[in-house]
Amino acid sequence: MTLINMKDAKDELVRFLRNQDVLTIEQRGIITSEDTGTFSADSSYLIDNSQVKNIRSIVVDAVTLTHGTDYTYNTEYDDSGTKKCKITFTSAQTGDYTINFDYGPDSIFPDYSRTDLDISSYPRIEVEQISKTTNAFGVGGSDVISDTVYTVIVVAATSKQVENILADIEGKFIQNQTGFYYHNVIHPVGMGPIKPKDNAKAQVYQRNLDVRSRLNVES
Repeated sequence: MTLINMKDAKDELVRFLRNQDVLTIEQRGIITSEDTGTFSADSSYLIDNSQVKNIRSIVVDAVTLTHGTDYTYNTEYDDSGTKKCKITFTSAQTGDYTINFDYGPDSIFPDYSRTDLDISSYPRIEVEQISKTTNAFGVGGSDVISDTVYTVIVVAATSKQVENILADIEGKFIQNQTGFYYHNVIHPVGMGPIKPKDNAKAQVYQRNLDVRSRLNVES
């Protein structure tokens, strides 16, 4: 593996949470849709939708593809001035396909939420990288091994709702510690206190769960 693109690594965590339904479709304000057709030695594909947030699955010729290994996708691809979702395949695909994806405004993002949101905009989930450490992987080689810590912040109208959502997120990470492409092993390492969110327009509460992405070899 070459150097890990930190945006791609963080986006993978956000898309993981979106696919795990830690917030309901109604809470996220999104719609799940299906795109079908037939590939003929296609190395890429565009979903003509400017609000795609995550791809739930891609099945080609009755085979479910794996994110990272078989494909990557960019939800902000510029197609001659029009934003679309571009899927890039590791090897050209042939056969009937079904792509399931979510689109809409969403409430799970790879950054911190604005301070001018009203109560109807919550609950929300924020994901951000907070630290990275890198060490030599052996003596005299060009590889390094890195650990990265991310924080997942849940913001909601009540402390009880924050607790319930964060408990679900913690369980999802425990159950899927090795199911990622940009993260070799990832697991929860700590949790902060429940507290009112600073500078928020509405009276809301927040709590963070920190997760560590470990043993990532880069070169």
